[in-house]
Amino acid sequence: MLIGTGDFVFEWHEPFIDFPYAEDALEGWAHHGLTVMANGNLLSCHPSRPLLLVCDTQGAVIRTVDLPVTEIHGLTTVTEAGGESIWIVDNGRKREKKAGYDYVQGSEKARAVKVSRSGDIELELGPPPLKNYASGTFSPTQVAVWSKSDGGNDEIWLADGYGEHQIHCYDSNGDYVSSINSSKSPAGSFNNPHGIWIDTRKAEAELYIADRANAQIQVYSLDGQFKRNFGTDFLLKPSAFAPYGDYLLIADLCGRLTVLDLDDALVCHLGDNHQVAREPGWPNSLNLQGQPIRTDRLRAGAFNSPHSVTCDAQGNIYVCEWLIGGRFIKLVKTQ
Repeated sequence: MLIGTGDFVFEWHEPFIDFPYAEDALEGWAHHGLTVMANGNLLSCHPSRPLLLVCDTQGAVIRTVDLPVTEIHGLTTVTEAGGESIWIVDNGRKREKKAGYDYVQGSEKARAVKVSRSGDIELELGPPPLKNYASGTFSPTQVAVWSKSDGGNDEIWLADGYGEHQIHCYDSNGDYVSSINSSKSPAGSFNNPHGIWIDTRKAEAELYIADRANAQIQVYSLDGQFKRNFGTDFLLKPSAFAPYGDYLLIADLCGRLTVLDLDDALVCHLGDNHQVAREPGWPNSLNLQGQPIRTDRLRAGAFNSPHSVTCDAQGNIYVCEWLIGGRFIKLVKTQ
């Protein structure tokens, strides 16, 4: 099946990843990230287990890595002097079938960790030393690193999207530097700043923040100053970013991908199925007792709940969705 328009036409390939522990996978409420490594392999995770998956571009699992986390929510790879590092954001809780898919607090604390390829923790970020965290919630969702390879200083930016709705900056050693709380932002305070990304496509790097519940993107300088906001007229629930040449892909949780140009203008939507978000039980379905079950509304060419997006050097796009059992889609570039 082909989707898209103009220069953005793709073949829809699904299902994409062959999960180990397949029965568990169908029962786990997937809520995870997705990224491409420097060697072209994909990183994602198991819908049910804290298991990092290394896959080839055909969806075959090359190897797995057990991690001491509750939920592998955000995934980021960064090129460093010593090679490539992997950042994993654990928001500290997971929806589990045994609890009727309510959140179950995990044994591990919420945090962001930098791990080796074997899963050893090399650096850990916890809540910053701010008063609101004395009684508030720390539940981060995404990391972005302004790496020296991109002209930065290896500062680490962390979105506390499910907690206190702030963005925090740490130095390369993991020491707290500063925060953006957006209380004085002309675009309003953050409400679920879920995804963050450092845009290095232009002369001056900028921090993009997916202000999901406000249906907009807020853009800041790398010294924490508000620059602009956009998207309220064409975004629904922006969740994650992926650069695509001079373009930008946004995973919109409400059933579509959005493509933007270098000036933040809308180019097109891919796989638009935004009406699905109004269905009872979305992103899942409900059984006769009103309990969530894996949805039967999935169909080729139409997204359900894109949570993360990435692309490879050949222009193919990969999407993972937020629902029971997970859903991985590969969009193969046709021209």
